[in-house]
Amino acid sequence: MPRQLICLLIFAILIARHDALRHKLRDVSRVSDDLQITVYPHEHNVREGRDASFECRARTSDNSVYPQVRWTKVGGPLPAGAHESGGRLTFSSASASDSGRYVCIAQHNGRVAEAYATLAVNSYGPQELQSSPFSGSCSPDERACGASECVKNEYVCDGEPDCNDKSDEMNCPVKRLCEPNEFRCANDRCIQLMWKCDGDDDCGDGSDELNCGQRKPGDLCQPTEFRCRDGRQCVPQSFQCDGTNDCQDGSDEVGCVQPTVVEPPITNKEVPQGDSFQLTCRAVAVPEAYINWRLNWGPVCDPPRCVQESEGGVGTLTVNNAQPLDQGAYTCEAINVKGRVLATPDCIVRIVSIPAPPPPPRQEPARMSCDPVGAVTPVADSSNQCQCKPLVTGPTCNQCRPGSFHLNDRAPHGCIKCFCFGITDQCRSSDWHRTK
Repeated sequence: MPRQLICLLIFAILIARHDALRHKLRDVSRVSDDLQITVYPHEHNVREGRDASFECRARTSDNSVYPQVRWTKVGGPLPAGAHESGGRLTFSSASASDSGRYVCIAQHNGRVAEAYATLAVNSYGPQELQSSPFSGSCSPDERACGASECVKNEYVCDGEPDCNDKSDEMNCPVKRLCEPNEFRCANDRCIQLMWKCDGDDDCGDGSDELNCGQRKPGDLCQPTEFRCRDGRQCVPQSFQCDGTNDCQDGSDEVGCVQPTVVEPPITNKEVPQGDSFQLTCRAVAVPEAYINWRLNWGPVCDPPRCVQESEGGVGTLTVNNAQPLDQGAYTCEAINVKGRVLATPDCIVRIVSIPAPPPPPRQEPARMSCDPVGAVTPVADSSNQCQCKPLVTGPTCNQCRPGSFHLNDRAPHGCIKCFCFGITDQCRSSDWHRTK
């Protein structure tokens, strides 16, 4: 076969393969629009030794399928200290080597969707004081704290005290955002919501154990305590299902199971702008599940406009004065010490505008009443003018024109023309009348 023909065949095959590959890539890009994937947060900055986590969730555009997702690190595998479960990527005691960009991938029926998150780990210990002795002045990249210390600018307002007097964490303008399923302590630390009122000071300042209710008359245990089955012993709620028998009868470790959502929220809801709406979700678990709510995988609005309540495994979200920013996918998240579960499907809330009320009907001004004897009609016309008979005048048609007299309903023209034999055209009626 001639060499030129062979070259032409090879070139044709390469073109065909290129077109097929381009078509395949175009198909993947096109169908990926049917998948929606969300990562929260997009960026996470933590100190070395602290925990960090990202959440990822995917769903089809019609909210009918929730494909599984998987995490990987851009440019390599997940670090050894990373743990992936149910769309959650967790780093326990994050190290500087964990820093980088991570991608969450979802696939469904040939469709592919990706979302990215960035982790930055500062390479210094979690509790170590980072101040240095004061020698009269601090270097340009330092700030004085107290009367005898300097601290690096990067350590100021980083969430951990580095000065002995803790002044590097005072008057900080920006607070670290807590996750939607976390509670902000009075000291700005973030803890799990389910740790609030569990009988254990998780904040370190006791703020998570405030306003937890009072013991009811006849109850052996406080609201923050678990009552053992024998009825003679109370232990902190945080001890229930922690893997250690704290009750003498061991009942605090019986039946422990992660939540199961048995009543997810409704799938769709349409709310007029400015109205209030409520979503509910119920889960069964031991210990009792705490119900948390997310909007588009982030937090819902702040109280008092948004109010979350969770009791007995039933969670209620109330949103007042609904606005366009409140629309989207609401997720019910059930949590306890054994794990967490996300209810499916999400509730898709749509905020609709209320049309302005129609203007009140235009009221015609009251028409003037006309003299029924001198006017053509008893009421004025559309211009509010009385139409008088030919020999009648006046705003209400109640006077005879000059040269006429005797307004009466038997006169075709309303009045009678004067007839004084040419002597005058001015005349008026009198009470005199002729008799036979």
